[in-house]
Amino acid sequence: MRLLLYAAVPDPAMLKQGFYAAEVEGLLRQPSVAEVRVTNRLGDVWCMSFDGLVCYFYSYSAAAALLARLRGKPVVSTGGAEQVLRSMAPSLSMFLVRIILFYFTLLFANRILATSSTDYREMCKIGWFRRSAIRLSFHGADAVGRIDPANFSAQRLPGSLVTICGMDTAENIRRKGLLRAIDLLARVRERHPDARLVVIGRTTCAHIARDHAARLSCEDAVDFVGYVSEEEKIRLLRTSRYYVQLSEYEGFGIGALEALAMGCQVVHSNVGGLRDSVAGYGLVLPLDGIAEFDTMAPYTIGDWFQFEQHMAQFGVDRRANAILDALGCR
Repeated sequence: MRLLLYAAVPDPAMLKQGFYAAEVEGLLRQPSVAEVRVTNRLGDVWCMSFDGLVCYFYSYSAAAALLARLRGKPVVSTGGAEQVLRSMAPSLSMFLVRIILFYFTLLFANRILATSSTDYREMCKIGWFRRSAIRLSFHGADAVGRIDPANFSAQRLPGSLVTICGMDTAENIRRKGLLRAIDLLARVRERHPDARLVVIGRTTCAHIARDHAARLSCEDAVDFVGYVSEEEKIRLLRTSRYYVQLSEYEGFGIGALEALAMGCQVVHSNVGGLRDSVAGYGLVLPLDGIAEFDTMAPYTIGDWFQFEQHMAQFGVDRRANAILDALGCR
């Protein structure tokens, strides 16, 4: 079977990174899949040869889903639900446009795969007229297959923090909680003057975060390392004490999941998909509270068997099989 993955991202290189790359790798491991191609060009959905389409970000998927169905191809749409949440829309009119596009996607696609329990419930309410076409399927992460108990007992600097944030826009910086992470760093430095925050991700609008750090007199303690290789990302997660994800909205939280798998203690806002991926294994800092916590408190997982059962939900192969099931290709 030949699959095409479509997402309306500005840079096609993004489709070879992060969860996109994990989806491709997982799908290619399945015996029934011979080829997986990726594109950010809508015209390719009409012109390319494929047997099934996987498209991302719901409201953006409407046209792609329609083109594929006109060609008689099965379609699965998946991603976070920010496109159908009123709080994520800049205006009421934009929200209504997004909802209409979501309805078209729901009508045209064979299945919609929500990636968090929160998004699943929200989409079932919005898409009540075709609720049976909506399923829950968590993203997968390669890091889940690399869990090592030794990572959780390794010595790490108590003031070492890391986060992942694609700083493509000011909106994404706000939504991903990067400025809150810098606020937290400033508080941690009161107890650990040598504390540092490593920020992984594209740096298009990093000046916004730099300026915020400068106002808090900690600009010299924030390292913007940009996009890094998978190996370097894993190294940074293995050597940092805390992973910080104080998002206003999180469709899944794959970075937090990877950090959890690598032995980081995850400090998070407990919104959206973070409730699934991190569950009870992190420190929750409510968005309306003061960003601080006890850096000297010990970190223990507790029941290791239960932890492994939790992490098994997020395997790459499990996610690939859910996509193939939704396409009716297994």
